[in-house]
Amino acid sequence: MKSLAVSEQSEKRILLIPAIVVLALFTTLPYLMTFVLGLFRYDAGNPFNNKFIGLKNFLDAVQDDRFWNSLKVTAIFVGTAVPIEFLLGLGIALLLNSLPRGRGFFQSILLIPMVMPPIVVGLNWKLLYDPNYGIINYLFSVLGLPPQIWLSDPRWAILALAAVDIWQYTPFIALLSLAILVTLPKEPYEAASLEGASFFIVFRKITLPMIKSGLTIIVMLRIIEAFKDFAKIYTLTSGGPGISTETLNYYVYLNGFEFYKLGYSSALSIVLFVLVIGFSYLLIRKANLLNAQEASNE
Repeated sequence: MKSLAVSEQSEKRILLIPAIVVLALFTTLPYLMTFVLGLFRYDAGNPFNNKFIGLKNFLDAVQDDRFWNSLKVTAIFVGTAVPIEFLLGLGIALLLNSLPRGRGFFQSILLIPMVMPPIVVGLNWKLLYDPNYGIINYLFSVLGLPPQIWLSDPRWAILALAAVDIWQYTPFIALLSLAILVTLPKEPYEAASLEGASFFIVFRKITLPMIKSGLTIIVMLRIIEAFKDFAKIYTLTSGGPGISTETLNYYVYLNGFEFYKLGYSSALSIVLFVLVIGFSYLLIRKANLLNAQEASNE
């Protein structure tokens, strides 16, 4: 029996080998190649001057004011869009979960912004933001407010991009949060109802502790996607006006495909990868610490 168990374990490991190989080829290997390329001065515009320079590309990034600006813009974009998406999405999920019927109809409506290609979203919102013919400025004129040049004013451009992201991805958080809410047990809510607990007490004492781990994963996924956002920035502002909407991901694209500095672009993409992984780790660690504190208090 023991030899049979060992044989079964060996078979399971063997069956995992194809999946591990595929993951290594399509995930790990590209990152390793990108890191290696980041150690070279690889200029597609001057291919005869390419050579190994070690960590110089990473050191150049530290001294690059445009790199630091892209980090600041990325922080503003992610820090504005994701919290609002989270609050709105969770609120929509709680509202839909309370509906006795018709929930499926609203779920299908929420899918519409998510399934639209980002390029199409960007082009449509560019028309809406048009300073002369856009419907947003028309609504402003109806309300007696002055029109704004949304995508050409550094004060508004990054917020305009965040608004588009909020419109498109709030349903993502809403639908995933709703999927968690519908799986919660009914008994605690029935007991709270008998005791006359208010909605806010029920949410804080019952709902939130049970969905906290799931919400952490949802927020982490959304943060990762927000860090990588490219298509809407490309179609709406192309990083402008000036460099006021140039996120780190867009700066990576510019260096690789506009300036042809493939080595420097690879180094910047590794920096972006490390930032995303580090931020995700801190988020999960913080959530685990909170869960541990709550468990010890109980």
